[in-house]
Amino acid sequence: MIIVRSARPEDLPGLTKVMAEAFNVKMRVLFGRDPVRVQRMLQRIYTGPLARGYDGIVVAELEGRIVGGLVIEPMPWSNEDAHGLDTLIATELSGWRRFWNHVGFSVFSHGPDAGDAYLSDVCVAKDMRGRASLEKW
Repeated sequence: MIIVRSARPEDLPGLTKVMAEAFNVKMRVLFGRDPVRVQRMLQRIYTGPLARGYDGIVVAELEGRIVGGLVIEPMPWSNEDAHGLDTLIATELSGWRRFWNHVGFSVFSHGPDAGDAYLSDVCVAKDMRGRASLEKW
Protein backbone atom coordinates (compact mmCIF):
# COMPACT_ATOMS: atom_id res chain seq x y z
CA MET A 1 0.00 0.00 0.00
CA ILE A 2 1.21 3.49 -0.79
CA ILE A 3 1.59 5.73 2.23
CA VAL A 4 1.42 9.50 1.73
CA ARG A 5 3.01 11.49 4.53
CA SER A 6 5.13 14.51 5.35
CA ALA A 7 8.76 14.03 4.43
CA ARG A 8 11.48 13.51 6.99
CA PRO A 9 15.15 14.48 6.57
CA GLU A 10 16.08 10.84 5.92
CA ASP A 11 13.69 10.82 2.92
CA LEU A 12 15.73 13.42 1.02
CA PRO A 13 17.97 11.00 -0.92
CA GLY A 14 14.94 9.09 -2.25
CA LEU A 15 12.82 12.18 -2.84
CA THR A 16 15.54 14.10 -4.64
CA LYS A 17 16.30 11.09 -6.81
CA VAL A 18 12.66 10.97 -7.95
CA MET A 19 12.60 14.75 -8.45
CA ALA A 20 15.84 14.78 -10.45
CA GLU A 21 14.49 12.04 -12.69
CA ALA A 22 11.03 13.60 -13.08
CA PHE A 23 12.37 17.06 -13.88
CA ASN A 24 15.36 15.87 -15.90
CA VAL A 25 15.30 18.64 -18.52
CA LYS A 26 14.71 21.41 -15.98
CA MET A 27 17.44 20.06 -13.70
CA ARG A 28 19.97 19.90 -16.55
CA VAL A 29 19.32 23.56 -17.38
CA LEU A 30 19.50 24.71 -13.76
CA PHE A 31 22.17 22.45 -12.28
CA GLY A 32 23.90 20.55 -15.10
CA ARG A 33 24.02 16.93 -16.18
CA ASP A 34 25.77 15.46 -13.14
CA PRO A 35 23.05 13.54 -11.22
CA VAL A 36 25.07 13.67 -7.99
CA ARG A 37 25.27 17.46 -8.21
CA VAL A 38 21.56 17.73 -9.02
CA GLN A 39 20.61 15.66 -5.99
CA ARG A 40 23.03 17.62 -3.76
CA MET A 41 21.47 20.90 -4.90
CA LEU A 42 17.92 19.64 -4.36
CA GLN A 43 18.80 18.26 -0.94
CA ARG A 44 20.23 21.64 0.02
CA ILE A 45 16.98 23.34 -1.04
CA TYR A 46 14.82 21.16 1.21
CA THR A 47 17.11 20.41 4.17
CA GLY A 48 16.53 23.61 6.16
CA PRO A 49 12.73 23.65 6.05
CA LEU A 50 12.57 19.93 6.89
CA ALA A 51 15.02 20.32 9.76
CA ARG A 52 12.77 23.04 11.21
CA GLY A 53 9.72 20.76 10.99
CA TYR A 54 8.04 22.06 7.82
CA ASP A 55 5.41 19.46 6.95
CA GLY A 56 4.54 20.77 3.47
CA ILE A 57 7.05 18.54 1.71
CA VAL A 58 5.09 15.36 1.07
CA VAL A 59 6.28 11.93 -0.06
CA ALA A 60 4.54 8.85 -1.40
CA GLU A 61 6.19 5.72 -0.03
CA LEU A 62 5.73 2.15 -1.22
CA GLU A 63 7.33 -0.66 0.74
CA GLY A 64 9.95 1.67 2.19
CA ARG A 65 10.80 3.33 -1.14
CA ILE A 66 9.99 6.93 -2.00
CA VAL A 67 8.01 6.78 -5.26
CA GLY A 68 6.66 10.31 -5.44
CA GLY A 69 6.45 13.68 -3.83
CA LEU A 70 5.24 17.23 -3.90
CA VAL A 71 5.91 20.54 -2.20
CA ILE A 72 3.33 22.94 -0.81
CA GLU A 73 4.54 26.46 -1.55
CA PRO A 74 5.51 28.92 -0.37
CA MET A 75 8.07 26.92 1.53
CA PRO A 76 9.46 28.68 4.61
CA TRP A 77 13.13 29.52 4.03
CA SER A 78 15.33 31.08 6.63
CA ASN A 79 18.01 33.60 5.76
CA GLU A 80 20.51 30.85 6.57
CA ASP A 81 18.85 28.51 4.02
CA ALA A 82 18.95 31.18 1.32
CA HIS A 83 22.57 32.09 2.06
CA GLY A 84 23.59 28.40 2.05
CA LEU A 85 21.95 27.82 -1.31
CA ASP A 86 23.47 30.99 -2.75
CA THR A 87 26.91 29.81 -1.60
CA LEU A 88 26.33 26.35 -3.06
CA ILE A 89 25.23 27.82 -6.39
CA ALA A 90 28.23 30.16 -6.47
CA THR A 91 30.72 27.37 -5.77
CA GLU A 92 29.13 24.54 -7.77
CA LEU A 93 27.79 26.16 -10.90
CA SER A 94 29.25 28.03 -13.85
CA GLY A 95 28.28 31.62 -14.54
CA TRP A 96 25.81 30.50 -17.20
CA ARG A 97 24.02 28.10 -14.83
CA ARG A 98 23.97 30.75 -12.09
CA PHE A 99 22.26 33.07 -14.57
CA TRP A 100 19.64 30.42 -15.43
CA ASN A 101 19.03 29.77 -11.73
CA HIS A 102 18.46 33.46 -11.16
CA VAL A 103 16.09 33.69 -14.13
CA GLY A 104 14.33 30.43 -13.30
CA PHE A 105 13.78 31.15 -9.63
CA SER A 106 12.93 34.85 -9.90
CA VAL A 107 11.07 35.24 -13.17
CA PHE A 108 9.16 31.97 -13.15
CA SER A 109 8.44 31.70 -9.44
CA HIS A 110 4.93 32.29 -8.20
CA GLY A 111 4.21 34.82 -5.48
CA PRO A 112 0.89 33.86 -3.93
CA ASP A 113 -1.24 36.29 -1.96
CA ALA A 114 -0.96 36.18 1.82
CA GLY A 115 -2.52 32.99 3.13
CA ASP A 116 -2.54 31.29 -0.28
CA ALA A 117 -0.62 28.15 -1.15
CA TYR A 118 0.00 26.06 -4.24
CA LEU A 119 1.51 22.70 -5.16
CA SER A 120 4.88 22.53 -6.87
CA ASP A 121 7.45 19.91 -7.76
CA VAL A 122 4.86 17.14 -8.11
CA CYS A 123 6.85 14.07 -9.14
CA VAL A 124 6.41 10.32 -9.60
CA ALA A 125 9.13 7.68 -9.99
CA LYS A 126 9.55 6.67 -13.63
CA ASP A 127 8.62 3.03 -13.05
CA MET A 128 5.41 4.05 -11.24
CA ARG A 129 4.02 6.42 -13.88
CA GLY A 130 0.92 5.48 -15.82
CA ARG A 131 -0.34 2.96 -13.29
CA ALA A 132 -4.13 2.91 -13.36
CA SER A 133 -4.27 1.07 -10.05
CA LEU A 134 -1.76 0.38 -7.38
CA GLU A 135 -3.86 -2.24 -5.57
CA LYS A 136 -1.53 -5.02 -6.71
CA TRP A 137 1.34 -3.29 -4.94
